[in-house]
Amino acid sequence: MLKLAEHIVESKAAEFDPSELVDHYEVAVVEMLKQKQAGRPIRKEAARTPALKGGNVIDLLRRSIEMETKKPKAKAPSKTKTRTKQRA
Repeated sequence: MLKLAEHIVESKAAEFDPSELVDHYEVAVVEMLKQKQAGRPIRKEAARTPALKGGNVIDLLRRSIEMETKKPKAKAPSKTKTRTKQRA
């Protein structure tokens, strides 16, 4: 197991170059500001990152909550005791 872990670490190790990373949020904000400076109307979809289009976590949570509120609540068992017949 240790050799496997060492192999994975060695194969994944590389020099880190931050210039290769893209901050999609920053790109979206800069694009929105350029549109605003040009006097064009801001589209709300343009400000969202591509990963959030379609279905996101918030939509999933809302659907989950809706499903929970639509479920019929289980009835609690009645507290009345049933009496058994006594033999004489």
